[in-house]
Amino acid sequence: ASSRTPKKDSAPLMRNVMLLRGRMEILISVLAIIVSTIALVRTREFSSKLLLLEEENAKLSKLQRGILEREEEKRFLCHVSAYWYKGENNSDRVAINNDGAIPAIDINFEFKPPEGKTSPEMNKVMEETFPIEPLRPKEERYFLIAKSMDTGSVWPAIISWKNESGNVFEENIVLGVK
Repeated sequence: ASSRTPKKDSAPLMRNVMLLRGRMEILISVLAIIVSTIALVRTREFSSKLLLLEEENAKLSKLQRGILEREEEKRFLCHVSAYWYKGENNSDRVAINNDGAIPAIDINFEFKPPEGKTSPEMNKVMEETFPIEPLRPKEERYFLIAKSMDTGSVWPAIISWKNESGNVFEENIVLGVK
């Protein structure tokens, strides 16, 4: 008698191992599909957010370019304005200033009263001062004026000037107490 035990048929065991292996491969494939789907969805979400960010960045860049262009233009502009104020001893005065970036030349100022009203009178010194030559950036000149009772509290006026290149600018303004 041999001490050998009879060998069981290994075919059913192999079949079970193969079935188990096939199921494991299917499970791994399903998990891979789920992970890939999640990654794809997140990538699309990220991509759409990135596109929105790029659009906003383009808008901001365009806005910044516009601001820089306007700042560059301002470097070559002069702008003259005027305002009325009460000076010492309650005297009426007009200030003319250059709030631009380059000198203004040949500056003229004239009151234009509405029909039936009189304009304030400029004193002789003020009349002889025009045209003003030159008014540097941020510089102001002050003039004493006299007004009558029917002058009113706001005064239409025209102010004109040239830049160093000879370009002429003119503005209709309304002066009132500042």
